[in-house]
Amino acid sequence: MRAQLFGDEAIQGPWLQVWQQVQQQFYQAVRQTSLAIYDATNVQRRQRRQVIDLAKESGFSHLTGLWLDKSLELCLKRNLQRQRQVPEEVIMKMYRQLTDAPPSCKEGLDVLKRIAK
Repeated sequence: MRAQLFGDEAIQGPWLQVWQQVQQQFYQAVRQTSLAIYDATNVQRRQRRQVIDLAKESGFSHLTGLWLDKSLELCLKRNLQRQRQVPEEVIMKMYRQLTDAPPSCKEGLDVLKRIAK
């Protein structure tokens, strides 16, 4: 999506602009199909809640979350193999945030599939 909006996926750009695009794509997807994939980290509960609320408001009736519950060590190792690496301190911060507030169905998901370590 960032590549679409800003010409390069590495450019973060204004979050409001990204979020407006997410909203448009959700509403468009629900008109065309009953399936959509939203691929984002969303390590904070409020971030997940915002997306879940939008999905429901858009008309999606069944929401499945996928939690890739991997070790910090594995995340850092895989990051080194990426072409566009994330700074280590960012990964560590996000890992702590996710550990402090892990996803659950109580957030509004119908199903949460956890792929553990």
